[in-house]
Amino acid sequence: MFTLEALPAAQGDCLLLHYGTAGGRELILVDGGPPGVFKNALKPRLEELRAASPGADALLIQLAIVSHIDSDHVAGVADLLKAIDKARPSSTVEIRRLWHNAFRAITDSDRLAPSLTSGEGGGGGGDVMHGIVASTKQGDLVAQLATALGIHRNNAQPLLTAGAEVQLPDDDTPVTVRATSPDAAQIDALREAWAKDIHAPGVVPAAYLDDSAWNLSSIVTLVSRDGRQILLTGDARGDEILRGLKAQGLLDAAGKLHVDILKLPHHGSDRNVATDFFRDITADHYVISGNGMNGNPEPATLTMIAEARGDAEYTVWCTYETGSQGLGKHLQDWRDAQQAAGRPSTLVTPASGASIVIDLDPSEPLTP
Repeated sequence: MFTLEALPAAQGDCLLLHYGTAGGRELILVDGGPPGVFKNALKPRLEELRAASPGADALLIQLAIVSHIDSDHVAGVADLLKAIDKARPSSTVEIRRLWHNAFRAITDSDRLAPSLTSGEGGGGGGDVMHGIVASTKQGDLVAQLATALGIHRNNAQPLLTAGAEVQLPDDDTPVTVRATSPDAAQIDALREAWAKDIHAPGVVPAAYLDDSAWNLSSIVTLVSRDGRQILLTGDARGDEILRGLKAQGLLDAAGKLHVDILKLPHHGSDRNVATDFFRDITADHYVISGNGMNGNPEPATLTMIAEARGDAEYTVWCTYETGSQGLGKHLQDWRDAQQAAGRPSTLVTPASGASIVIDLDPSEPLTP
């Protein structure tokens, strides 16, 4: 079994990677979506998987990854850890390892800029500031709960950075998870931005805006098993993703990489990718987690994929068929354009409330 499941996570990410066998399933969790996703999607799914493994004391998550502390990625993980903490010592879910860079560890500071705590100043407005404060608190809570629960964090390092790797047991074909970003330069850029903004009352820190050093500090991971590869990108930017892959020696001589599954960065935002990104990193399956909020996935991003891949055969998977800001029409227009051009690409969306499931090992399909 080597299967990626993308849960309906509203505007966020919540991914489960299943490996092993139907009789010995192992799990990796990547992000937990925004508030509400744990209750409505992640918790019920974990309970379903636990019920399918009645002989185990608890459902074991071998590795949980928080790509970065934006609320639409970290909130559900914080809720999961709170539930585990509340239920111990008889929790039905156990997390063995955690990759997560908390606010204090990244910034070397426990202080928010004055504008974030006072509500004063320009730029971004109250909703943006409220979201930043909530995200930093959720990220720190994840770190605190992980310590309290005895979860092994960041390969025993203060920060999880490029080059970190773990091999997870899976009979004769272990799963390798390798971080390709962030590197020291990306972390330093975020620290410098924070150090500048902390002394500028009335200014929302630039490090928390779109296309920011904060998003660029996303943990990007390449997950491999028996020749199959899945690239998970958080909210990173395409050029930085490529830079990290090159630094880790994962691109070929032409500077390219082909993977089985590419989870698009930043929910399909066109501010994080370019057509050349999709020429350099190609995939059989493209996964986009977004419900139309903030315009994601952007029609321009879908067009970039089509331009880069031409007449190649591939599948685009979206976590929602319809949503806000004309999502349903954008997806249908793209599907129609590909059909009109005679291209063999496919667009797949799940039934309402269902997950996307991509089985890379058909001999061991995901059940339930």
